[in-house]
Amino acid sequence: MRGGSMKKILLVEDDEAIRNSVVDLFEVSNFNVKAVDNGRKALKLLSSFAPDVIVTDIMMPEMDGVELLSEVKQNLKWKDIPVIMLTAKVLVADRLNALSQGADGYICKPFKIEELLYTIINVTKLRESVAIKTAAGQIKVINGTNHLSFLETLNEKIASHPDKQPNLDEMAATFQMSPSGFQKKLKRLTGSSFSEYVNTQKLERARDLIQNGQYSMKEIAAMTGYRSASYFSTAFKSYFGKSPTYFIKK
Repeated sequence: MRGGSMKKILLVEDDEAIRNSVVDLFEVSNFNVKAVDNGRKALKLLSSFAPDVIVTDIMMPEMDGVELLSEVKQNLKWKDIPVIMLTAKVLVADRLNALSQGADGYICKPFKIEELLYTIINVTKLRESVAIKTAAGQIKVINGTNHLSFLETLNEKIASHPDKQPNLDEMAATFQMSPSGFQKKLKRLTGSSFSEYVNTQKLERARDLIQNGQYSMKEIAAMTGYRSASYFSTAFKSYFGKSPTYFIKK
């Protein structure tokens, strides 16, 4: 990283190959990095190592990433450390769970190292821009952002017109943001573009409607904004890895 002191990163990843690869790339990028393979070891290390950012996998033995996140955010000494989650879990519900616990970023595997590096740079810049040093030398956040409220409001707006494709410019305007700023914020929080995020919301609603058992596939396709049942079925299988009929309750 350019300028300032070397950033300290705590990496928590149980996959040895991924852990070693990311450590090597962090060191090349001039980060001071410590790495452990589960959340319990990370908590122990935090007593002697004060990172600028924690990067953690979610699925790990002994203590997973969400449990680690919860412990960090409930600790007065550590709660302002940005936490970036790495995971192969792609459902929006999983992302919302992590964000509701206080995660500052969410990156899906497989990922490009540039994506992780830029996310680290962005969250540290954001933290520095919204914090001041008090007389006692402690960090005080003075202008935080309610990420969960942003996503909940967005979900409500998408759900209010389930049979239509929301317009990016109009949606950004309702948040009093530029389209590019809106896209960047959504990408940072969820790892998805606006169109990708809308599609996941619609497909997850479609799954709920299928499990409800009251509608035909053609009706569900129309209710979620798909122009045909066949196109809906293709999109559904691409997202869930299973056909819509798999979710019909027997």
